[in-house]
Amino acid sequence: VLKRVAPAMRAANAHAQILGGALLYQWPDDSGAQLFLKGMLDAGPGQAIDALSFHAYGEGGAGDLLLAKTNRIRQILGAYGLANKPLFATEIAATCGSNSATACQPNYATWKTRQANYAARIYAEAIALKLKGAFWYTLALPNPGFQYSQLVDISNTTLAPRQSYYAFINSAHLLEGARYTGPALAEPPINQMGKVQALPFTKGRSRLYVLWVPRTDFPVIYNLPVPAGARAICTDHLDQNPPATYDCSDTNRDGFIPRAINELPQYVELR
Repeated sequence: VLKRVAPAMRAANAHAQILGGALLYQWPDDSGAQLFLKGMLDAGPGQAIDALSFHAYGEGGAGDLLLAKTNRIRQILGAYGLANKPLFATEIAATCGSNSATACQPNYATWKTRQANYAARIYAEAIALKLKGAFWYTLALPNPGFQYSQLVDISNTTLAPRQSYYAFINSAHLLEGARYTGPALAEPPINQMGKVQALPFTKGRSRLYVLWVPRTDFPVIYNLPVPAGARAICTDHLDQNPPATYDCSDTNRDGFIPRAINELPQYVELR
């Protein structure tokens, strides 16, 4: 179908962007998803589409499923000579896994905090993975919505933004114009669960670091290496409106900015 439809779409609109998919791509057992994707690629639509789209909800092990699925799909595309085919995550979110609030573990209130933690880091990961785009599904719905994934709750005519909404908005502002400069992202091993994850970016003449710990009961002390005397602005409490933004420069010129990192990401921008 794609091979037949794509030429007509481009004839009507030369600027049309054609996405193949969208793949649910089951996980962790992706054997069925692999068969489907390979069958699709065997039919030859790879050159007809501008990007392949897929869905990636929530976490897996010490990382997010966005990382695991992106890398697996790219591996399969590479076997078909399509290693550079852009990927588009057309649905991402932290969900409860069902439309029952009892599925929100360990309880609904704590789960909403974890959803905010996810929202504060997932677009940094999307940029680092060099995705063509990523859409949160969905913005606003009455509960349960789609497995409680929404960023804003609707009750009658009242809109109630969650912590995750502010984490989403604040991280988007901080990441505007950011370009990832670190190594290729891989799914972190389980022994990284309690360790600081650090993603480096550039923003014009600035350097930006996104720091978090996947799971921890207490803040983890982390000394961010910087040039001696570096000027820096730190932003934390991204789940609040406004977030906490303050000077955290290396005033003692020892080449480190000490941070206490927990599950809610912090952003450090060197200027």
